[in-house]
Amino acid sequence: IVSHTFANLRNRVTMSDKMRQYHRTMTKVLILQSGVPIVCVFLPIFVDVLVYVLRLDGSLICPVCTTLISTHSFLHSIAVLATTPVYRRRLGTVLCRTKVSISEAHSRPTLLNLRALSSV
Repeated sequence: IVSHTFANLRNRVTMSDKMRQYHRTMTKVLILQSGVPIVCVFLPIFVDVLVYVLRLDGSLICPVCTTLISTHSFLHSIAVLATTPVYRRRLGTVLCRTKVSISEAHSRPTLLNLRALSSV
């Protein structure tokens, strides 16, 4: 499916180069984002089923698989923010702005209430 999509994008003459590049980028993003459910859901379930079918002692691996499955929504959100260019740029500006405001807060002199400190 992926090679077919890239071939269609390559052969499409009615699409501008900028739009073609955007579609290629978003296809790559989709491929990367589809890896999260494979790693966080399908792989742990496969291991759990394998432990069950082979009648192995799963007392150590099964809780790890369950924990990995529960991280799916968090890791998928991180993957979406990290791989989508629009979200990544916006997150970068927000983090940069936050970092600047924190560094400004540390550079300003602060007044301490010595009475409050001495009563502790």
